Amino acid sequence: MVKPLIKKTLRFPPFRRLREWVREHYELKIRPCHYTAATEYGLTESPRSPRLVVSLTSHPQRISTIHHTVNSLLRQSLKPDALVLWLAEDQFPGREKDLPEEALRLRQWGLSIRWCRDLRSYKKLVPALRAFPEDILVTADDDVFYPRHWLKSLYEAHLETPRLIRAGLTHRVTLDAQEAVRPFTEWEWHAYHHPPSLLNSFLGCHGVLYPPHSLHEDIFREDLFMEVAPTVDDLWFWAMAVLQETRIWAVQRNRQQILTFPAGRVSALWYANWSGGGNEIQLKRILDYYPRLRELVRAEGRLSVASGRQGAGSAAELHCDLPSNGL
Repeated sequence: MVKPLIKKTLRFPPFRRLREWVREHYELKIRPCHYTAATEYGLTESPRSPRLVVSLTSHPQRISTIHHTVNSLLRQSLKPDALVLWLAEDQFPGREKDLPEEALRLRQWGLSIRWCRDLRSYKKLVPALRAFPEDILVTADDDVFYPRHWLKSLYEAHLETPRLIRAGLTHRVTLDAQEAVRPFTEWEWHAYHHPPSLLNSFLGCHGVLYPPHSLHEDIFREDLFMEVAPTVDDLWFWAMAVLQETRIWAVQRNRQQILTFPAGRVSALWYANWSGGGNEIQLKRILDYYPRLRELVRAEGRLSVASGRQGAGSAAELHCDLPSNGL
């Protein structure tokens, strides 16, 4: 009697708006048992050109729950051409023998497991760029349940603006009075409303779609990123996009909130980057290594101020803002 009454109450407009606001501003934590396992082939039977490839990675501390994330990716309403899990040979010396049966079983539904060098979190993108250089890549994290229309929203946004990097969530790089990049903690968070810009930075766990050739060639410099930015892959990927002059735009229709494992975001890496100041230190290293990166960010800041762009317009209006090099 009580439960039906609560459900009816939550359907009233004021409560619906409250629920939507909570979903938009906070990540929801649910238990793995709340998601349904894949029971059919999760890849498209009508190959695209270029292909749509979903790529992710994991490590020994999370491999026991990776099947929950993969299940959510195999049950998407829009099916990818490939779903690839990249694992480091050094971390799993026995290869498939070291993997849980729950993960191995998902190969029958379309999961591909590939092996590579240990590049930490960079494994979710860099090996895929080498393996699929002419295809569209979408990255996912290994501690997230993705909503059923997650991939569809990213891909449809890409079709509208094929030269842009599209992201499920963006932050906004902010500049001080001297046009210097402010510390990472002073950026504008959850900045959905901004139009395409080099000042938009993405948060990888919500998903990022990379068109072919949208990143600078230094994306493959393993020696460089492992020295300069070993634990902040998202900032390095953003820098490579800026150096390639590829603008970034949040998916405007994608306000579905992702669902993470309980305490999934809390890890040694998270503490090192946030509480330990790792984001600030490594961002400064990236900016110091690439003087041109600072110049491009400053120029984009001036363009944003001069044009007075405070909100995103239509896709048609925003096509005129693309750089002259076609990216």
